[in-house]
Amino acid sequence: PPARSLIDIVRIRWKAMQLGMERVVLKQDQLRATFITDRNSPFYSSDIFRNLLFYIQKKSHHFQLKEKNEKLILTVPGIDSIDKALKLLGEMISQTSLVQGV
Repeated sequence: PPARSLIDIVRIRWKAMQLGMERVVLKQDQLRATFITDRNSPFYSSDIFRNLLFYIQKKSHHFQLKEKNEKLILTVPGIDSIDKALKLLGEMISQTSLVQGV
């Protein structure tokens, strides 16, 4: 139903914000996320960011992280639905928290 889709989109944005992502796009069977644009943001020196990088490195066969036009962009292929995006972001939050010891 459309109402569920709207709620799920809000959930994606909320989870993305927890991971320091400013923008998330689901397009052409992939998720593309742009991280906080301000390179001086405390986020980039936080445990969350360090743990997220560690997690992405462990799964480097599944994630692509690159810098383009001074923006840090994460691309994840095979994410072709809102449900898969929610599951992925939830797993990233969970794994990042586990690394932190929370």
